[in-house]
Amino acid sequence: MGLGVNHKSSFNPINTPLGVFQLEIGPKGVRSFWPKDGQKDPFNPQGLVNNPEISEVKSALGAFFSGDLHALNSITVDPKGSDFQNLTWKALRKIPPGTTFSYSKLAEQINKPGSFRAVARACASNPVALFIPCHRVIAKDGSLSGFRAGIEMKRKLLELEGYANFR
Repeated sequence: MGLGVNHKSSFNPINTPLGVFQLEIGPKGVRSFWPKDGQKDPFNPQGLVNNPEISEVKSALGAFFSGDLHALNSITVDPKGSDFQNLTWKALRKIPPGTTFSYSKLAEQINKPGSFRAVARACASNPVALFIPCHRVIAKDGSLSGFRAGIEMKRKLLELEGYANFR
């Protein structure tokens, strides 16, 4: 992804089927992507296509919401976090669409067994929703738990990805 290479951060509203998200692109990639509170607009994948800095992200999002569930993997992310958060976020990007992990399973994946609470905090502080798919992490008993954008959005994202084993 060549976005953001020659400039400081830029902020852009992006319409999605789940509402308006705020996109921040930094010099090395997507820094943040989270819903803007209380705003719902119709999805318009062509809405800001004349802005070359975000066309690649918009294209990947359009593909994702149209069923190409791996489309977001090609987008470079550059979240700001601790070493532990970055380790956790990197592991989150490896969880396939339609698959879920518990916080304890994710802790094991990063070779930090027993650190499930720290993993949960890293998920909660993830600034790049969808691109770093923290919505794929659920409670050990299979129930949906904590998601900064709300449990209903987490459910919608998992349903979009074909996950149906809700408790």
